[in-house]
Amino acid sequence: MKRFYVLFILILAFATILSVVEGMTAYEDPPIIVKSVLPEYPDSLKKSSIQGDVWLDVEVLEDGSVGEIEVIESLHAGPGGLDESAIAAVKQWKIKPVKSNGKPIAMWVKFPVSFGFE
Repeated sequence: MKRFYVLFILILAFATILSVVEGMTAYEDPPIIVKSVLPEYPDSLKKSSIQGDVWLDVEVLEDGSVGEIEVIESLHAGPGGLDESAIAAVKQWKIKPVKSNGKPIAMWVKFPVSFGFE
């Protein structure tokens, strides 16, 4: 019997951080996740054995809360799908925002949320 797990991968590399402001903005510190919530693998999909990544583009606001979220690459769209589960989890996160000239700034961050079985 397969045991379910959610593999949670966050890629916060310099190359994947995009500014809300036009073009790239110089910053001193990258964003750091200080509170994360793991996504749930919906019971209705466990028999389907769908595995892979949902790529998200997340707006990190100046106060560290999550703003807008866009799905860049879908794994299972629609109500009750893995995309929805990934978004619901990320909305609960708290992230130490990027700082530019000593002040926090809003930035867009791209990363995958991975789902799989072991």
